[in-house]
Amino acid sequence: MNMDVEGSAENATAAEPSIDRCYKALQLLRNSHFDADSSSTITILLKLIRNVVAHPHREDRRRLRRANAKLQQEIFTRRGAEDFLLGVGFQAQADDLVLPLDSPYEALLRPAYALLTAEANDLHLEVPPLAEPVEAAPAAPFDPYKALSTSLVPRPKGSGDPARSVTSTRLAELEAKREAIVPAKLEDRELVIIAPGGGTVQQAEEETQDAGRDENAVVMGAIRNQLAKSSRAANSGLTTRAVREVRRLSQKKVYAHTLLRLVFPDRYIVQAKFSPRETIADVIELIQGMVEPLDGDATLVLSDPPRRGLPTTDTLEALRLLPAARLIVGTSTGTPVRLSENAHSEAAADSRSSLTAYPEGRSLAGDAKGGTRAHESKQEGSRKPSASGKKPKWLKIG
Repeated sequence: MNMDVEGSAENATAAEPSIDRCYKALQLLRNSHFDADSSSTITILLKLIRNVVAHPHREDRRRLRRANAKLQQEIFTRRGAEDFLLGVGFQAQADDLVLPLDSPYEALLRPAYALLTAEANDLHLEVPPLAEPVEAAPAAPFDPYKALSTSLVPRPKGSGDPARSVTSTRLAELEAKREAIVPAKLEDRELVIIAPGGGTVQQAEEETQDAGRDENAVVMGAIRNQLAKSSRAANSGLTTRAVREVRRLSQKKVYAHTLLRLVFPDRYIVQAKFSPRETIADVIELIQGMVEPLDGDATLVLSDPPRRGLPTTDTLEALRLLPAARLIVGTSTGTPVRLSENAHSEAAADSRSSLTAYPEGRSLAGDAKGGTRAHESKQEGSRKPSASGKKPKWLKIG
């Protein structure tokens, strides 16, 4: 054994990292151990250097723990092995060896790997080439509202989006069908102006009440529906928002239009159809050109008692003015508003002859099962008011 090499390597422990220090450490390793032990240690050193070169930004590849049984056996108990790592820039921190991310000795890694390769060839070991460094992926912005857990919900067949579940796909389908049924704006308003006519409006409403409707049966039906709803809520357990939204849309009726009756202070009524997606501003725009000029800075407002001054930006659906509603026309200053003379001349003499077919709801769940054509044919052939002008009892308009 070459004692001069051994002594110089041991004295190099306190020296600065250098390729010369690495060379002397390897000579100490070869001279102090049998070839079998040197081979296993050099194989581990090759792997450690490859890991750091291939993943320069990963701190776990730069930390060697003495508590690791494999490293303790092959590195920390073999003379020269630890000093080789110190020679390439590793530093002792507590019980570990760490190569800092900002180490100025990164350039020593490849020459040190070449030294290990020469010793490995002498021992007839296979040495894989060094891989190119893997660029660190940019850190994703932190989102406190995004779950980091893996979703285990089933995925729809043929779905190209791995993050889209069956529920979210079903919800998107229902919302798309709803958008197809409800237009953004109606072109044909079927506008009718109804004169007071000495109480004909009230008479028409009285005649259009559903005959023979038992109020006790209505109350009992409402109670049964409420009990069934409570039972479903108690037995459903924890559900996601998407599941609750799918359930709500499946049970909800969608209306292609809503029927509004706009009542003026002099009891004249403007009746027209609107899309549920239209706003109060669209309704005001319709009647703006039908009224006499307003005084001063007064503007038109619509009220739905007990609600006063409905927000102009809200949609009719958001305000729940479905499938029909009766709104009061007024002004922001409280001054009365009247229809123009031209509008008065167009008023219908008999309100019963001006009744429009009331909207019929369509079930999105029914459409999903192939009921679209049936609903469309039913909508096209919706019942016209009979001679008595019957309408649902719950429709409180006029």
